[in-house]
Amino acid sequence: EFDLVIGELATCGVKMNEEDTIPTLLAAMPKSYNHVTSAIDIVYSQDPTKLSLLTVRNKLLQEEARQSNGRNFENSNPPASFASYQNRSRNYPRNMGDNHKFRDYFPFPCHSCQKIGHKR
Repeated sequence: EFDLVIGELATCGVKMNEEDTIPTLLAAMPKSYNHVTSAIDIVYSQDPTKLSLLTVRNKLLQEEARQSNGRNFENSNPPASFASYQNRSRNYPRNMGDNHKFRDYFPFPCHSCQKIGHKR
């Protein structure tokens, strides 16, 4: 988008060099980019020759990719470290695991004899 705006300005006769373009680009970024734009701005204010427009654009694109990956991760499945907890019912204690004694344990009363621990 920014390249399109710069191109439109150039066709209108406005000449912007890199020293004008970089601060304009940083100021136009949304708040979610504040930490990246602040870091770039600090480096740029110390020595403008250290950064080129291409470097700044690449850093901003990296941040965009990082943010989009973060959104995808939040919407995806939970991390594997919590998978076993998620699949365990609150009626079965943590230490039951794959122990065969507890595999057929049923924590509700039987419909026939009213004893807890079996289904039939």
